[in-house]
Amino acid sequence: VFTENEKIPSVRESASFLAINPNTIQKAYKELENEGYIYSIRGKGYFVSSVNNFAKEKRIEELKFQLEKTVSELKCLGAEKENLAESINTIFNEDDE
Repeated sequence: VFTENEKIPSVRESASFLAINPNTIQKAYKELENEGYIYSIRGKGYFVSSVNNFAKEKRIEELKFQLEKTVSELKCLGAEKENLAESINTIFNEDDE
């Protein structure tokens, strides 16, 4: 178990320890990096990302996608742009109170 921002074993170390081809480890690390679980620093290695930030960002993207679909449907039904903007502003202003 690794903690946030902790360095993880190098590709060679992992390959040696797990007796797996280094190319397989490299592919796995790249996939983990693409998914946001780890990040790399050139010349230093791979480190564990903040899972909380990653999960939060992923959820925001999912909700934005849902919002786009909802707004498109509202637009097709004839909803007024100004009314939608007002609804969003009302929601944000409620949080500020």
